[in-house]
Amino acid sequence: MFEKIKEKTAEIYEDFVDFYYNNVLSNTYYSIKKGVKNIVLYFPTIWQDRQWDYHYIIKILNLKLKLVEEHMKSDKCMKSVNHDKYIKQVQVVRFLTQRIIDSQYLNNATNIYDKEYDWKNFKFEFEPCEDNPKFSRLIDRRTEKQKKNFSKACKYAEEQEDRDYKMLFALLDKNIRKWWD
Repeated sequence: MFEKIKEKTAEIYEDFVDFYYNNVLSNTYYSIKKGVKNIVLYFPTIWQDRQWDYHYIIKILNLKLKLVEEHMKSDKCMKSVNHDKYIKQVQVVRFLTQRIIDSQYLNNATNIYDKEYDWKNFKFEFEPCEDNPKFSRLIDRRTEKQKKNFSKACKYAEEQEDRDYKMLFALLDKNIRKWWD
């Protein structure tokens, strides 16, 4: 009876050592290695992160999508039937995050109508304040047509940005659970 207990104990001990080595020690090494690599990759983005602006959430997401895309294109990633399709999905979402980060919506909207609305000739002037000459007052000398058209361009730019945000989060909601290997 003691022989059976001794054999069983030795077997359990071997299984434990096997498990500990294969799962704890080797995982610890790779976790540390990956963790340090991630710290290096994320450091510039995290250094610039601020808690008061949603813009930084998009920047972090953009970096994560870049890393996911690189991984999916690498030889380390298992390939599925839809692998190329998933890479394209990640690229589209990353493109949207980059557009939001670049924030050229108003610039693009005004460029569309540049010739028609004469954006370059907006008239803004500064004149000294009568009660305090150290300060100046901004005087808007735009025509009513220019003011109206600039308002339209601002509205269009805001609609474009809203569209990008909606598409970004709709695509994430629909596809993000597919982007793994």
